[in-house]
Order: sequence, then structure tokens, then C-alpha cells
Amino acid sequence: MQKRTLGKTGWEVSVIGFGAIKLPQLSQRQCDMLLNKALDGGINFVDTADCYGDSEEKIGITLRGRRKEFYLSTKIDERDRIGV
Repeated sequence: MQKRTLGKTGWEVSVIGFGAIKLPQLSQRQCDMLLNKALDGGINFVDTADCYGDSEEKIGITLRGRRKEFYLSTKIDERDRIGV
């Protein structure tokens, strides 16, 4: 998997990321298989959002033992310090 530096962070992230928008439609077992396959294939950037149902919970359950292997990005609707 090709990787690129993310901005000025120094993080080397995969050019293909894992988008979690569909995870709420899958069982936990399906999420386990899909997320582990993605990480095993070299994907190390996972993108989710608080409005993606239970995707954040499913990611946490599945990948808790692999936390140092990927970067997690989550989006929110709030745009001010208090909302965030």
C-alpha cells in the first residue's frame, strides 16, 4: 500500500482510506472481518463521523487491540470550541 505524509504531521498514511459510513448496516462480526482485512492490507487511515450511527463503537470494539496500527479521523457538525 502506498503511503504519503499527511500535511505537516509527519504521519505516513495510506493513499486509500477506510470510510466507515456503511458500518451501521453491518453486524459486528462483518465489521470485524472488514476492518481487520483493511488493516492487514495496509490501510492505516480510518474515517468516520458521529452521524454514522454506531460506526465509532464498532471500530473501537474491532480494533481495540490494534490501536497503534492506524490513524482515526472523525467528523462532527459543530464548528466552534464549545460545540466540539
